[in-house]
Amino acid sequence: MRRPALILTAALLLSLHAWAALARKPRAMPAAPMMDDSEDLPPPGEAFRRAVMDYIAARKAARPGMFQFKDDSSGARWELKFLKIREASRQSVGLKRQCAIVEFANAAGGPVDLAFEAAEAKGKWKVTSAEVQKADGWERFVLGPSCRRVSKRGP
Repeated sequence: MRRPALILTAALLLSLHAWAALARKPRAMPAAPMMDDSEDLPPPGEAFRRAVMDYIAARKAARPGMFQFKDDSSGARWELKFLKIREASRQSVGLKRQCAIVEFANAAGGPVDLAFEAAEAKGKWKVTSAEVQKADGWERFVLGPSCRRVSKRGP
């Protein structure tokens, strides 16, 4: 007599435990769409955009409307015509950094893209590095008193 009651009680407790586990299990949420690199990213903030424009304005070449970019380590120098800031921005997790891809034209009229990265410190944005897109990929420069080449990544 005691054995069937014990089995019934154990079965009831197991089913209650199973129902409680199902109730605690988080419901499956639809997956957020993956961010594709080809998608337009949100526009950079106005302070960031101003920092990039100030950086470009401070390095104007002798000819009007031209921007001078010089690599002090190799002596390479480019004079580029500013076209526009492409609406692009990225923020690293935990760091306040954004990136704007700026479209230029070189002296021969061909397109040149520079990806400027800026970091926020004490409420002010400062351009810290740039990547120049070349035929064989992107070449990264750290910007400061003297540019220095950091790395090269493929196309």
